[in-house]
Amino acid sequence: MTRRQHSPAGFILFELMFVLLLLTLFSLGAIQLVALSLKVPKQAAERHNQVLSFDSLVTRLREDAWSARTIVAPDERTLKLEFDDGPAITWKVEDGRVERTIVDSKASQKWELDQQLSFAMDGPILLLNVKEKSGDPGTIRMSSQRMLLEGGRG
Repeated sequence: MTRRQHSPAGFILFELMFVLLLLTLFSLGAIQLVALSLKVPKQAAERHNQVLSFDSLVTRLREDAWSARTIVAPDERTLKLEFDDGPAITWKVEDGRVERTIVDSKASQKWELDQQLSFAMDGPILLLNVKEKSGDPGTIRMSSQRMLLEGGRG
């Protein structure tokens, strides 16, 4: 009579370790996927808020420039606007922050931006130079209705 060898009825230690290794790798991948899926909507919301902030700044600056009697940019970080029927307004850019101040008043508005801004004048045209974080430059042109009319008559 010969003896038969029976195969073990359970798992051996090596098989258990291999299964645990596979489970660990899958769980690490799943954790990274969940973290990424939570990060993307947050980044999208932050970027949306930055775009809205920049848009409100440009809208306000365009309104100021349109009705200004004179616009002076003493340097690329400062802009001074004077009006016929209201107080002068000063715009200043400092370290990612833009501040709009009404002269002789405590009223001011502030914007926090990721873009780098600078001001320049080209005759009656105000140039708002914008440099994105990615390094892409751009220019937004704004005009003063009053300065255009006076330039057209003279």
